[in-house]
Amino acid sequence: MSKQSVGKSTVIISLSKGLSLIMNMLCVMVLSRIRTLEEYGTYSQILMSVSLVSTLFLLGLPGSINYFLARAEEREEKRNFLNQYYTLNLLLSLLVGVVLFFGIPALEWYYNNPAIGQYGFFLLLYPFASLTMSSIENVLVVYERTHILICYRFLNSLALLLAVLAADWIGLSFWQYMMLFLIVELIFALWVYLLIGKLAGGFALHLNFGYLRSILVFSLPLGLATAVGTLSKELDKMVISALFTTEEYAVFANAAKELPLTVLAASTTAVIMPKLAVLLKREKKEQAASLWKECMVLNFAILALPVFGLITYAPEAMTLLYSEKYLPGVLVFRIYAFLELLRCTYWGLFLNATGNTKAIFKNSVFCLGLNVVLNLLFYKIFGFCGPALATVVVSYYSASKLMRLTAKKMDFPMRTLIPFKSLAKIFLLNVAFAAVFAIIKEILPVEQFIGQTGEALLLGAVWTALYVATIFPFAKRKWKAINQSGSID
Repeated sequence: MSKQSVGKSTVIISLSKGLSLIMNMLCVMVLSRIRTLEEYGTYSQILMSVSLVSTLFLLGLPGSINYFLARAEEREEKRNFLNQYYTLNLLLSLLVGVVLFFGIPALEWYYNNPAIGQYGFFLLLYPFASLTMSSIENVLVVYERTHILICYRFLNSLALLLAVLAADWIGLSFWQYMMLFLIVELIFALWVYLLIGKLAGGFALHLNFGYLRSILVFSLPLGLATAVGTLSKELDKMVISALFTTEEYAVFANAAKELPLTVLAASTTAVIMPKLAVLLKREKKEQAASLWKECMVLNFAILALPVFGLITYAPEAMTLLYSEKYLPGVLVFRIYAFLELLRCTYWGLFLNATGNTKAIFKNSVFCLGLNVVLNLLFYKIFGFCGPALATVVVSYYSASKLMRLTAKKMDFPMRTLIPFKSLAKIFLLNVAFAAVFAIIKEILPVEQFIGQTGEALLLGAVWTALYVATIFPFAKRKWKAINQSGSID
């Protein structure tokens, strides 16, 4: 893991993810426009169901890749782990598909949407594609094959975008589009197994129950925590699905959709997780803490700009992304934008890297219970946007709790792990920019000449240029510090 710097790896993965997310966002933009609210709502309900059931049954296996594969020193040890992992992945993903297929009547009842029954083929096979493809990034990062990752992500995103455009051009029904979408994903899932065989020097379906037990001891608590966390994250959408129509759910789902803003943070996490595991194994806690802190600050500085921009120009952003028929979700969109600030890091990273997954699980269980209470309470008080507000409040509480647990485990004061002063300065700087440009938008008559969306894009470009000029020297220092802290001798 020492051949490639954190900075270089992060840039490569960020570019890969950024391109992929942008193209996936284009798919969503096209689908939102060419499909009715009912069709898009059904699509969102199906994907949410797959995500929830997959998380429940996958036992936290994806988290074991960074832990076991990064620590394996011999090629045979790596190959053995990958054989175990992908054999179990195959069995569990097929189990998820069967559960979803036979659970169609329950899904139709819960969502009050009989159209779901038409997509049994998708519910049966898509979990295999989704779960298999989600694992390849961690594997390629550990093997330092980021160039393959770029190629894989680009081709997958391009194929999905072409499928959407082809479906619209040919005039395929929504059922036919879902079939085409599934075929594309299955092809790329099978490609994962070919890649694994090449990287590991051979692949065979095989289960060693002794070795499998050690994997599950690590991953099961993490899996339970992930399942609980996913339930907590999706709880607002589950409440909206049960209490509102499919069309209203479509509006909420897009307003709550995570935008491609967190690319750098997610890429940094993918890169530093294996490095933190090695540093902590060598008892270099101070270096690990420094790496964590510097990455967090830089990610926050980058994330804050688009987050506050979207909050300021939310109506224009939703119109551009999804069309005017989704404008009733503007307030939900703004509330969820604040959630993006938390994506500057993975708050359970240290606990995960040290194998303390039980602490993550306990925190997730408590926050799920809290989220259930707040979702129902806030729905009664605030209506349609209440569940979104509850999710954001609980997410911030969960992050603070995980940091307190991390500080205790690492025997560090909180200020050693979280750069409060730097984060506060960045936050206030962005609040000031948002206030100034919100006033400028109201004063200048730019909208009369280039329209609301054009005005937002123009002012956003000026805002971005000024912000980059202000923050660049600071960001440059942090970038240098990240590469120094991430160096493993």
